Amino acid sequence: MDNIGNIFEEDLSKEFGINKTINSGSFWFSKMDLIGRGARWSLKATSKKSFSLSQDIINEARQACASEGSIPVWALRIGSSDYDVIVIGKEDFKLLQKGDIQLINGNATDKTLQRRIRANTPVLLRDNLEDELSGY
Repeated sequence: MDNIGNIFEEDLSKEFGINKTINSGSFWFSKMDLIGRGARWSLKATSKKSFSLSQDIINEARQACASEGSIPVWALRIGSSDYDVIVIGKEDFKLLQKGDIQLINGNATDKTLQRRIRANTPVLLRDNLEDELSGY
């Protein structure tokens, strides 16, 4: 795989105005690939013609978001960057449609969510968290 995942991560981070998660996947507290606007994004990129979105992938994302109350979002790049796909849960889609949440263009901040995430992060790990929270 010729860096397709890193390219996809960089593309969406810039386009949507949200931050890449520092050391994503390396630590239990740093799950998912992008973070911002009350959501954590799991990015999946492949040069193949298909990708299987499994229950394990869904559960992993939901668990990563549960303690802080953020929304899990999956972004898929299958084959090329011509047509990326975004997947969110039905209830989160309803909130998006009502205007209760806005997932991209991280200009606004959500201080309550930042405080909740910070409170659920062990004190020793909070230095890394500050960079991640700047996307909220």
